[in-house]
Amino acid sequence: MAKLLGALNHTNGLESTTARGLCPDTVDSPALNSVQTEFLDSMVDSVWTESAVSVGGMKMDPILILLRIVHVLGGVFWAGAILFVVHFLEPAVRDAGPDGATVMQALRKRRYLEAVPVTAFLTLLSGYGLYWRTFGRLHPGLDASGPELAFGLGGLASLLAFVVGVTLLRPSALRIGALGAELARVPAERKAALQEEVGRLRLRMRKSGRWVAVLLSVAILSMAVGRYL
Repeated sequence: MAKLLGALNHTNGLESTTARGLCPDTVDSPALNSVQTEFLDSMVDSVWTESAVSVGGMKMDPILILLRIVHVLGGVFWAGAILFVVHFLEPAVRDAGPDGATVMQALRKRRYLEAVPVTAFLTLLSGYGLYWRTFGRLHPGLDASGPELAFGLGGLASLLAFVVGVTLLRPSALRIGALGAELARVPAERKAALQEEVGRLRLRMRKSGRWVAVLLSVAILSMAVGRYL
């Protein structure tokens, strides 16, 4: 912001100097206006790319700090929630048999199935924001460095995990919860068919959950070692 204000003062000074007669014929010239426009545009861009401020003699970047907080906290919650479901919750629900659907209903009641995708989306958004601020683009180029390639791989793995989660894992969990509520009131002759469908959904949930866990593990490892490559 200080650069932007300095740019405005600088261009105003140019106009004032010109108005005093040093260059009377170029006050409104297209060349001067073009230079001023380009200079101001570059300063406005720097507000996003160079937003560091000095606090106690140390430079701090508020936007960068905010993005990192959202990314780290969101990533911890997202990965932890998925790993818990895949390695602990899903096997426990499977062992519980028909009563396992009650657990899925309880999770849905507590909006777990909404909290995870929202957190995952915020994690992705902040991650791509950090990537843009660091490398100036959203994906590695031909001249990419080791860290850029590693972080790019992590971003791609996270994006794939998000897609699998919202298209396969979450719908399966929602359907299992709905069928669990339906099983409690359907006639006995229909229970067998519904239980069979629940079994298929649990299998799809288990497979998709494992894929999400693998992809998130790749993302975590990429982020952990990327800066050292």
